[in-house]
Amino acid sequence: MPSKSDSAGKLHQYFTALTLKQVYPESQLQSPLLDEIERNSHLSLFSDDNIASLKHIGDLSANEIKKHIGEDNVINIEDIGIASGASGFRNTDDLEITTDSNKVIAYSLKCATSISQILSKNMGAKSLISSYFSSPKHQEEFNSYFEEARLCFLNKFFDGNEKSINLLSKHINSHANKNGVSKARFTDFPHMDDYRDVFLRTLRDCLMDKINDIEKSKLSDAVNLILDTNKNHIIAVYGRKNSAKYSRVKDKNQHDIVSVYSRGNDSVVINTGDYEVGFRYKFESGITSSIKLVGDYKKLMV
Repeated sequence: MPSKSDSAGKLHQYFTALTLKQVYPESQLQSPLLDEIERNSHLSLFSDDNIASLKHIGDLSANEIKKHIGEDNVINIEDIGIASGASGFRNTDDLEITTDSNKVIAYSLKCATSISQILSKNMGAKSLISSYFSSPKHQEEFNSYFEEARLCFLNKFFDGNEKSINLLSKHINSHANKNGVSKARFTDFPHMDDYRDVFLRTLRDCLMDKINDIEKSKLSDAVNLILDTNKNHIIAVYGRKNSAKYSRVKDKNQHDIVSVYSRGNDSVVINTGDYEVGFRYKFESGITSSIKLVGDYKKLMV
C-alpha cells in the first residue's frame, strides 16, 4: 500500500497530465495511472473532497506548464513520476513534455497541504554522506557509529547485551509475534519511545559533526540536490486552499552556505540565507525497521 503523501504526488502528476491532454488534444499521453487498478490504489486513500482538490491543482499546474511552454504545440505528455529516481537520485523529473519541434521540457511536481516545508527526497541513512556530500571517508565513519548506536538502541528492548543486530531483530520480532502483533511497533512497546529519541538525536549529532568537517563546496552540492536547482518546478498546495506556481531555483555555491545547525531531535539543517535545507532521520515503520532520511527545504523570508 503506497503512503498517502506518495499517492498525493502521483495523483497530482496524473491529473496534471490529464488536463494537459485536454489542452493539447492531438498529443499522446503516457501514464502508469491510466491503468484503473493502479489509479484506484492511490485514489482509495483520499476522500471525495481531497480527490476534487487534487484534480483542481492538476488543472492549475497544467495552466502553469502551458504558460511556461508558450506558443509551442505539444505532441507527447509522459507521466514518468512513478519511476522517477529509479535510474539514480539525480533523476527527479515527474513530467516530460515534447513539443512539435522535438523540444523536451521536464518538470518536477510537488504537492502538499502546506508549502511551509517541502519534502524533497527520501535517502538512505548509510549512503547520504557519500552520495550527496561526495565524502566516502565521512560516510564510513558515520556508518561505523551508526551500527554501534543501533545495536545499543535495540538492546534496550530486552535490556540485554546482544552482539548481532540481525539476531537481536529476530528476537524482538518473535517476541512481538508471541504478543499478538505482526511487528514490533513503538505503539505496542512504548518503553522504547525514549530510547528512540536518544538514538535519533545521536545520529543527528554525528551527522552534524561530519557535515561540519566537510568543505563547503560539497555542502553546496548536497544543497543543490535537495533544492533540485536549475530545474522546472511546479509547487502546489491542495486541501482548504488550492494553488500552483512555477518555480526555478538557481544553483548554490560554497559562498551561499551560511551555517549548519540542529533542528528538533532528529534533523540537521544547512542554511543558505534564503533556504533552510534539512536532513531528518526517521524509522521506516517499526522498532527493527531500517532508518531513513528525508530531505526537505523551506523558503526563508529575507
